[in-house]
Amino acid sequence: MSMPWSEIHAHNRATEAMAERLELRIHAIAWLITATVLAMRLVAGRQDLTSDATGWDDPSPNEPAAEATAAQPY
Repeated sequence: MSMPWSEIHAHNRATEAMAERLELRIHAIAWLITATVLAMRLVAGRQDLTSDATGWDDPSPNEPAAEATAAQPY
């Protein structure tokens, strides 16, 4: 047996209200993440987040290159 139109409309309104609440929660979470990232960038300033500002694959200026350490006898 099918539901009467009034029950279908009530169900649709409830579903719509739930979707709007979910949308607001998702937007709030997105704004929170955005604000957190912007605050972290503000704290970090224009500096790179690594201590010596080198890339991940670049050797540190304080450490000798791998070729130089391989040539030295122990």
